[in-house]
Amino acid sequence: MDSIQALVSIFGTAIAKALSDIKDDVMFYFNQRIPEYLASIESKFSNTKTFLYRTETVNFYDVYFEISLKNKKCNNYIVKDIESLFKQTNFISIIGNAGSGKSMLLKHIFLSSIKQTLKIPIVIELRHLNDFSGNFIEYLNSLLCGKNRIPNTKILERILSEGNFLFLIDGYDEIYSKNKEKITSDIINFIDNYNKNYFLITSRPSAGLEIIPRLDNYYVNQLSDKQIEEFTRKQLKLMDDTKLADKIIAVINKSDNKSYHAYLSSPLLLSMFIITFKSYPELPTSRAKFYWNIFDTLCNKHDSFTKHGGYQHERKSNLENENIEKILKWFAYKSFFAGKYSFDEQYLKETLTIIRDKLSISCDIEKLIYDLVVSISIIMQEGSEYKFPHRSLQEYFTAILIKDQSDVDKQKFYNDLSIKPIILGNFGFLKLCYEIDNKNFNKFFVLPNLRKIIENFNIDDDEIICKKFLEKLKFCHIFRQPDYSCNTSQYHPSLSFFLIDLFQPKDEVSTLLHFAPIKNSNTLKEPRMKNIIQNIGIKLDETQTLVDYSKNWNKQVYEFVKLIGIESIILEVIDKIKHTIPELETQIAIQESNESDLLNL
Repeated sequence: MDSIQALVSIFGTAIAKALSDIKDDVMFYFNQRIPEYLASIESKFSNTKTFLYRTETVNFYDVYFEISLKNKKCNNYIVKDIESLFKQTNFISIIGNAGSGKSMLLKHIFLSSIKQTLKIPIVIELRHLNDFSGNFIEYLNSLLCGKNRIPNTKILERILSEGNFLFLIDGYDEIYSKNKEKITSDIINFIDNYNKNYFLITSRPSAGLEIIPRLDNYYVNQLSDKQIEEFTRKQLKLMDDTKLADKIIAVINKSDNKSYHAYLSSPLLLSMFIITFKSYPELPTSRAKFYWNIFDTLCNKHDSFTKHGGYQHERKSNLENENIEKILKWFAYKSFFAGKYSFDEQYLKETLTIIRDKLSISCDIEKLIYDLVVSISIIMQEGSEYKFPHRSLQEYFTAILIKDQSDVDKQKFYNDLSIKPIILGNFGFLKLCYEIDNKNFNKFFVLPNLRKIIENFNIDDDEIICKKFLEKLKFCHIFRQPDYSCNTSQYHPSLSFFLIDLFQPKDEVSTLLHFAPIKNSNTLKEPRMKNIIQNIGIKLDETQTLVDYSKNWNKQVYEFVKLIGIESIILEVIDKIKHTIPELETQIAIQESNESDLLNL
């Protein structure tokens, strides 16, 4: 609390002096609302729950593990000094897969910024804007003012203009697709209007965060073999169980298990393996198996992981695991497609009551919630908020529910899936469906969508193919002035890209999605590059130019697209999809024939 008071005093006094005509309003924020807000978030983050420690809070830095980031200038950056992170730019994005450690890193940056008295950190969880009727700054004002007073955005706007805040904007991938254009526009305008402040935005890949101008994109690295061991030992240190750590590390380091290290390079999946190790000491070969192991462990044996003597919590609802699983699958399904990743008590009770009644399961809802939160700990409670230990578990239960439906229902669901707003940015869920229900997912979802893609490219003109492809992606490059060298590439994610990613080798996908570095770029420096950019570019500011190829298409643009290697990649991808369709059709026919033969037996 002393750190908060020191931080607020430094900036509050300076801002009140600069804005002397509204001094009383300024001090309302800095004497009351901002300290209350910071104290609340600091308390929440300092004493945290993690996947391994779900039932009780632990000191954040007892479990925090430093992940590394990479961008165009550095491959192994560790965030320690917050000012250094923003040394080159005020605008940063952190992009990482589910369970890669983004949320823990954001907590670390918040806590460190208070201790280092750099700027006043404000956390904004973008999922809350999905149901908010106002704009970004109105939401921010309501967050800071609470219910104590009628918010005055004009006062806040003047305070923000001084540039003393660090905005930690979390979960760009959690914005509904129907809201994405509006909220993205709000964020861009907010950053432009108050660009003296620092901004950090997190997201899963392929959610479209890369299209936001100004941002310097950092990507979360996978854990190295050394980090996997260090992470395991740190998480088990609180339990004082070095023997268990030794056993887990020995299994991980077996030569036969090296091929599974891709799973363990995620802090989330590694945590899952740690918690399930006593029951399932073998490494699962799929993500779905990881999730099943964790559910079975939580239902049957989870207390023995952190408590000695095989202690088991009382199951108050008296429900068997089978009924618990049924309820969880339907709750995950309904909440996932409602775009809800955290739930208040009212939503939890009402939704569980509907599911219980529809499934004709007899249980008391209060006791059921107790079991989910305490006895099993498959739902975590933090203050007044409930959520799955991680979103990927919600996605897993949803995918399992769909797999269990009849073929008729699955076909209808998969046919409708591509138009559901929640899907874009949630490609991890689609990959689980692909893994868990491969034949039906390919038959009812992948094939129809691949055919739709190819319909757009059933032409022989390479130029038209390129133009249409880039239109579908909303693809562009960002160039830095004055030398007009390519800084990065941007694209807007679509279902097409999930399908392309599914069937392309990973190195080709990386090339496809980023088109960087540009081929032959050394031959395109001034003055030729400058001339092309000025003809087709859209000026953003004094240092940056956005080149939107499809919007400004002409012969000169097409020649440029060919020269830098984009055309060859696009044509290769289209050819790959054309060959994949008959291959999939044959694969599905063989699977169905084999199943029919088995049934006849």
